[in-house]
Amino acid sequence: DPETMTTAIARGNPAWPTRETVQDYAAAAASLKRGLERLDRERREAPQGAAYHDFLERMAHLGLGWLHANQAQHTEALVHFENILEHRPDDLLANLGRGNSLMGLQRMAEAEQQLSRVLQIDPNNPYARAELGSIYLSRGDIEHTAQNCTTISYLRGNRPLPISTARLTAGRVSRVG
Repeated sequence: DPETMTTAIARGNPAWPTRETVQDYAAAAASLKRGLERLDRERREAPQGAAYHDFLERMAHLGLGWLHANQAQHTEALVHFENILEHRPDDLLANLGRGNSLMGLQRMAEAEQQLSRVLQIDPNNPYARAELGSIYLSRGDIEHTAQNCTTISYLRGNRPLPISTARLTAGRVSRVG
């Protein structure tokens, strides 16, 4: 039934913290997978709920992607983020999750492209800007790092960030030296 399907997906999704998601990733993943199985059955039996089913499928795949990413299982996480992007290429959360997992796999050029895609969708996204800033910093590109930090600072109402251009430069020097 739809309530049971919804409950299974909600219980396992890290966006809605429950005992399962906070304490036991395996139980959370099992709950999400049960929800997807029920969703498949429901789609066959009641195709009139397509929009609701699409929403639940998206939430389940986002949840599984985040669960895998939180455990540094980025290859597995990519499968779930890419599942969403096949049908919804402009999905902000799936694009961001894919970018983060690409970073976790040290595929920085791809991550940069993915995070730039996030900024096409949401030019002020502070998470994408912060991740891009860290990519630029890892390359020693202080100028682009500082630009992203300045943008984030502006978006935060000009409150200072915990990192400054001087600290970025010092960090680069200490890394290189």
